[in-house]
Amino acid sequence: MTEDQIWLVVGVVVAILVLRAMTVKKLNGPQAPFGGVKHNSRLRGGASPRVSSISDPGMVEAVRQMLEGGRFIEAVKYVKETKKIGLKEAKMLVESIQKNQMQKPSKKEKFSSTEIATRARHLKQGGHPIDAVKFVRDQTSMDLLAAKRFVDSL
Repeated sequence: MTEDQIWLVVGVVVAILVLRAMTVKKLNGPQAPFGGVKHNSRLRGGASPRVSSISDPGMVEAVRQMLEGGRFIEAVKYVKETKKIGLKEAKMLVESIQKNQMQKPSKKEKFSSTEIATRARHLKQGGHPIDAVKFVRDQTSMDLLAAKRFVDSL
């Protein structure tokens, strides 16, 4: 063997080892069934979930009620089955809901649906559509798009 051939073999071996190390690193991440890599996860890199982005208001309210009753594990199971996501993602979502629930002020005034619509309409007509959307979101469990559509329909 010539020196060039030896360096070629060494280069190929190093490339194979690097690719193998990268593959092992990927396989040690989130696992899919049968040892495959799970590519379709909504939550990557330990990011905390945004409650409004992957949940519906009914599910969030059900989880809040379970948390108020001290049923954390039941809430995680409910989210996992409802959203068809993994256990880790479901736990992170429930923890996010729990964290958001603790941060909300307890002395918040709640209005009826007709009062919400009336106040939002007045804010919109007064030239404050963004404040109207914020008010609707604060008073309901609507996400941004639903609240905007609601205000636009007034």
